[in-house]
Amino acid sequence: MAQDNNKLIASIDIGTKHTRILVGEQEPNGAVHIEGYGKSLSRGVIGGRVVDINKVSESISEAMNQVNKRFNRKLLLIHFISSVSDLHMTIHNSKGRTPIKDQKITAKDIESALFSAAIPNPTNKQIIDTFVTSYFISGQDINQFELVPSPLGMEASGLEIITHNISISNSAINNIASAVRLANKAEVIDYYIESMASAAAILTQSEKNRGAIVMDIGSNITSFSIYVDGSIFHNGILDFGGDNINEIIAQSFAIDVMSAEYLKINYGKLEANISEKDKLISLEIKIQGKIVIKYLSSMDLYEALGEAYDSLLEKIKKEIFSIKNFKFQKIKSGIYLTGGGSNISGIEAKTRRLLNINVKKGSVNRDFINGEEKILADPEYSASLGLFNLWLQKQQVPTEESVTQKSDIGSKIGAWLKNF
Repeated sequence: MAQDNNKLIASIDIGTKHTRILVGEQEPNGAVHIEGYGKSLSRGVIGGRVVDINKVSESISEAMNQVNKRFNRKLLLIHFISSVSDLHMTIHNSKGRTPIKDQKITAKDIESALFSAAIPNPTNKQIIDTFVTSYFISGQDINQFELVPSPLGMEASGLEIITHNISISNSAINNIASAVRLANKAEVIDYYIESMASAAAILTQSEKNRGAIVMDIGSNITSFSIYVDGSIFHNGILDFGGDNINEIIAQSFAIDVMSAEYLKINYGKLEANISEKDKLISLEIKIQGKIVIKYLSSMDLYEALGEAYDSLLEKIKKEIFSIKNFKFQKIKSGIYLTGGGSNISGIEAKTRRLLNINVKKGSVNRDFINGEEKILADPEYSASLGLFNLWLQKQQVPTEESVTQKSDIGSKIGAWLKNF
């Protein structure tokens, strides 16, 4: 068990339904060991956004109290890394060029190209991530560029880069920071969007190289990240998640939403087994203050859940196929499902039939993290775990090669030599 609070780093995921905190320490081999964890019901959150700082701080405090009990002492954490969800997220791909004066490309040349590609902060937003997605170099003809995996040290007359910029509303960032500060007198040092955090937990670089999509199905939102040729290509977010599924089930059977969620968790699947017969499911519901027993057909439940998930998957499909310049055939690794909403039987098969592609539930890559199996194996914690991997990647960039850790254009270009 870690004894030095300064060596601890905490990830926080403030969701619509739950607030999750993981506390870890980096081991000598470079991996992070999860030392403690806490989970509380979220209050003051609507659609993944903080709307009441005081209530959110109470949820954070409750989760931290659980962490403290596992450490058997009160932790004075200094730094948090946080996931963030914002339906008003903006994605902007930009291009930067610079001539090469000394024939061989240096770190300063890449820095120059990066700042040439820099874009100003959108109104009322800030750029939380800037990732280099492609490098191109030119020979004698400055207008003829060739794609290369890494330009450092190569001979060229010019360098061009493409960057992927993610902007989040100021209020989304500032409200999380205020809630964490109020609850724990700590600072959030980095923010990452939820689907990219989940991808960092699940995908290997090989899977990114072959093309992959990570879909994170949360309570109120579903986010996704698309990787093509080893780099991030697109991030998206939909205002539809597990709670919307619950609402559809509640309306289908004329029951309350809590009962619908109970049915989904305890009896839910998206299709029956071949030999499975219909059976009655008993459900206690309250009508006019009295508890009565209602009986439902299991087959009717499967059908209703299947239709509800069809609605979600059709929305995702429409969003993905509307992305400019995206070629779906580039996705050879397939689709990886995660988040609490993916924890239902039959979702892989249904997604596979709809999109005609390999689909599986994502599992956490154990090369970068270890700890209690019940946390590592729970899809609800994918984003929380992935935050540690993103943090580790940032730490591994040599200081002399980093351009800047936090520039005034909002870029985290400390990892600019790495492929995402």
